[in-house]
Amino acid sequence: MNDKYSTWHKIKYILLATLPIFLFKGIATLTMSIVQVIIGAQFYAQGGTPEGLMAHLVEVLNSDNAIKLTSLMQIISFIAGLIILFLIMKRNDFGSPIKAFPRLTLPGTIILMIGGAFLTLFIMPIFAVVAPSLMEGYSELIASSGLAGFTLVSILATLVIAPLNEEVLFRGVSFALLKKANLKFWAVNVIQALCFGITHLQFQAGFQGGIKYLNIVQGTYAFVLGLFLGYIREKTGSLWGSILGHMIFNFVGTFVVAWLIGFGQGVQLGVMIGGGIILTILGFFLMGRKRGVSADE
Repeated sequence: MNDKYSTWHKIKYILLATLPIFLFKGIATLTMSIVQVIIGAQFYAQGGTPEGLMAHLVEVLNSDNAIKLTSLMQIISFIAGLIILFLIMKRNDFGSPIKAFPRLTLPGTIILMIGGAFLTLFIMPIFAVVAPSLMEGYSELIASSGLAGFTLVSILATLVIAPLNEEVLFRGVSFALLKKANLKFWAVNVIQALCFGITHLQFQAGFQGGIKYLNIVQGTYAFVLGLFLGYIREKTGSLWGSILGHMIFNFVGTFVVAWLIGFGQGVQLGVMIGGGIILTILGFFLMGRKRGVSADE
């Protein structure tokens, strides 16, 4: 049997496709640990006591500084992801996931992601009804991360840095490795989206504060988002397609949904459901007219 179709070949690349989870979480943990050691050393040098260290860390790592630290983690992870992506792709194939915008099915990508964003973000009001404690924990985590603020750093982190990093890792590295496993596209898409969703879970927070702070809400909608982005990545044959889609999703979630709240909850939910369904169907129709492109093509 050809090795590329063997069971071990598939398992090997499926396991390798989970690498971005460990890379993302490992860099985050290492960066946070280094920063805490530096802050602690400065605190003790100024006469601080062990009893006051934790309170000092909480004070220094407030939401404003937390978003800066998160951005630093994302940038480091992005660089590492690019290096890995370059190493796993053949030289003549490296251009495949990094296409110029003229290659994109641009209208389909934009329309699909606006509709997909509405439908995906509708998961949050569902959680608010069926699992309010999980939604409360999610809101607290977002507030403490600094992502809820409209500062220049938070906007750059949300609309630029995070999409670049996460797309290189999951629609880049994970997607390419899963393609090498010779799986059908639906399997590739589900697995990379699952890895994406798992990465958004906050295991340390969940361990310390219980399931409420595991960030299941974001993990769930990140999985659904990953399915949309994987589809766009496949149809456009370009990592730029999913990057654009990710930026659109974050823009809708950060600004458009917040703007709709001003018209009342009924209008907001009506637009999210009705507009989401119509735009998603139209987007799939437009994208369906473009053939899929393999990561190794």
